[in-house]
Amino acid sequence: MLRTQFNVVKTSMNRDNISLHHQNFADDEEKLKWLLPTLEQSGPTIIYVSSKKVCLSLAQEIYQQGFLTGIYHGDLSYQERQTVQHQFLNNDIPIIVATSAFGMGINKKDIRTIIHFHLSTSPSNYLQEIGRAGRDGKQSQAISLYQPDDSFLLETLLFTDIITNEDVNAFELGMDLIPYKKEIIEILSSYYTFNELRHIFENTYQRKRNGYIRMLGYKNLDQCRRAYLMEFFGEFVNKRPEKCCDNDADIELIKIFNRKKVKRKIDYNEKLKNLFK
Repeated sequence: MLRTQFNVVKTSMNRDNISLHHQNFADDEEKLKWLLPTLEQSGPTIIYVSSKKVCLSLAQEIYQQGFLTGIYHGDLSYQERQTVQHQFLNNDIPIIVATSAFGMGINKKDIRTIIHFHLSTSPSNYLQEIGRAGRDGKQSQAISLYQPDDSFLLETLLFTDIITNEDVNAFELGMDLIPYKKEIIEILSSYYTFNELRHIFENTYQRKRNGYIRMLGYKNLDQCRRAYLMEFFGEFVNKRPEKCCDNDADIELIKIFNRKKVKRKIDYNEKLKNLFK
């Protein structure tokens, strides 16, 4: 049998030209009061949100303040996605409000700001998403926002549909299960024993739980944010950049003005129809 040798290339997830910031708020209304003026000088920006519903409502709020704003979520058609990507890449719109569906294959080098309207569900997801900023090597920033209700939202996103040991037990006993869970277990049971499946799903749960707990800790840190995130992956920050994080120094946010839309205000739904013509 032929054996192929592969070289493993391992690089750090740390990006020195992205400064890290975090803001806590009492509720989403306070988040908005902070966000809208911040967008005036944030440069090309991606705002990540947790759902399509929030994506649409937040984009409309931003648009009503006069900013040219695009949306991106998993329910858009291929043509709609391509249109938004093209307009963002060509600086026709400076701000995108998106779910995690946005970013794969997008290589806009001058993104200056990544804002997470809700905390990311894990350090790996967070670093992957903020890594879309500053690919030209210039100074950029990542800002995460949090309010107390967000923790329930994160738990719902992470754990509502997860397959548990109880699901495996139910399948083994021939009990009713949610169809998609039954289908997954049925397929995997052709390759693994039930005990192996329990081990796999328990490991998946613990991995997600550990990432979630790490991100909850991020919101109240009094230590270096960069070092905290890197420690999760067994990395250590030996030399911190000058603009590292808001816990290391008093770092001013980027000031690159965003162009506003024409004076004639139209309904955001009308704007979307025009955008996707």
